[in-house]
Order: sequence, then C-alpha cells, then structure tokens
Amino acid sequence: WKGGISRADKNERTKFLKYHVPKILARDDYTCFSCNDRGGCLHVDHIKRWADYPELRFDYNNCRTVCKSCHYKITFGRDMPSDSKWGLSSIPHDLGE
Repeated sequence: WKGGISRADKNERTKFLKYHVPKILARDDYTCFSCNDRGGCLHVDHIKRWADYPELRFDYNNCRTVCKSCHYKITFGRDMPSDSKWGLSSIPHDLGE
C-alpha cells in the first residue's frame, strides 16, 4: 500500500454517504449554505477536513450542504471549470416534498 484510502477509511466513507449524508441534506433543506441554491447536485462538506479531524467525521455540526460548484470553490479556492468532471457523483435525493 502506497498511500490513498485505506479499507477502514473507505468503510467509514461508505457509512457516511449511506446513513449520514441524507440526514444532513434534509436538515439543511437541500440548500447550499454558500449560494442558497436549492436542489441540484449536492454534496456534504466537512468544515474541518475529513482527513485532519477523524474525530469529527460523523459530527453533524462539522457538516454543511453545498452544491457541486461551491464545494469545488471551497476545496480548491477557485471557480470550477465548465468542463470539470470533479464531483459528478452525488447521492440521489428528493427535496422532501
């Protein structure tokens, strides 16, 4: 193994996506905290990074709903290029309607 995601980390990410992301999206009314757009391709952003703060990975107070383009800007500090394939995956969700 030469770096990357360990099996334990992958299991935690899977658990987070399956059980916690839907609850966080619903809590935030499927609305991006940054631009206030509702719906679309939404992600959950960890305010304190997943890799740096493993003790906060499942702390909902450390999580916020963001749209794909705002998540890119938070992560990389610049606007997402129009041809970017980053962040294409998002769990399907309804808007609670």
